[in-house]
Amino acid sequence: MEKMIENATVIPFNMNLRPGKDSVEYFGEFYKHFDDPNILAIICDLCEYQYIHPSYAVLIASSIYLGRQKKKKVIIKYNKSNKKSIWFLSQSGMLKHQDLGKTSSLDENNVPFVRFQKFEETLETIQQILDCAPVKLDEKLSAVLISKIGEIFSNAFTHGRSEIGVFCCGFINDSNQFTFSVYDAGVGIPYNVSQYLGSEISPQDALKWAFEQGNSTLNGQLDYPRGAGLNLLESFVRVNGGRIELVSCGGYCRIENNQREFSNLKSPFVGTMFSMTIVADNNHIYRLK
Repeated sequence: MEKMIENATVIPFNMNLRPGKDSVEYFGEFYKHFDDPNILAIICDLCEYQYIHPSYAVLIASSIYLGRQKKKKVIIKYNKSNKKSIWFLSQSGMLKHQDLGKTSSLDENNVPFVRFQKFEETLETIQQILDCAPVKLDEKLSAVLISKIGEIFSNAFTHGRSEIGVFCCGFINDSNQFTFSVYDAGVGIPYNVSQYLGSEISPQDALKWAFEQGNSTLNGQLDYPRGAGLNLLESFVRVNGGRIELVSCGGYCRIENNQREFSNLKSPFVGTMFSMTIVADNNHIYRLK
């Protein structure tokens, strides 16, 4: 028999959460429960799991830490007979990290869920991300991508100012695409951009501003220019045929198939998530222009 948990709410993760605004909106609704004073525990129910894209694994895993911050117990519930959920929890590293069980081994091409509390801790993971990418990179491009992915982590610490740290997770899905995500539960890009510009702008316009080369709320505070990271990563996924999703508070951005989608969210997101999908390509070597 299962023990009953007082004042707990159950969040069912029993649908297909594929990349897109609707999936992000679902997590926006999910986060509302963390600020409800009548809820003491949140159960992430994956017993009837169907499919969750790798980009969102970091959000489920990090919810345990967000719950601690909000003085709520977060439980990840799953069914051992559901092989799909076991695979998802295993490849994301949640089974081992949260001590949910060790019934499945990890593939080599993954970045198991990890929490960072300072930027220096991310360096090994940044290299691991490129090692997992199913493409061939020349040395110059590899070095530049390491720098720009590092900028994503650095921004999460510097801009986000999250009290619970920065999180990362990544693995290859059933379509042979590698996706990694970086998440922080901080103040968000719209807030930082509005403060920097001295006037409030919409969340979607704040994300557009962040993608323009040379734009950074840290320019003038550092002895080197910032703001090229998102622009260069966008260029890479366009050539590779991959995808970028950037979500921050009320703003949403998706870059795919040479198209940019910027919009405002109905259900504000907590913090900022950057995810990048790299498509397997053994026929080309990617180089800097």
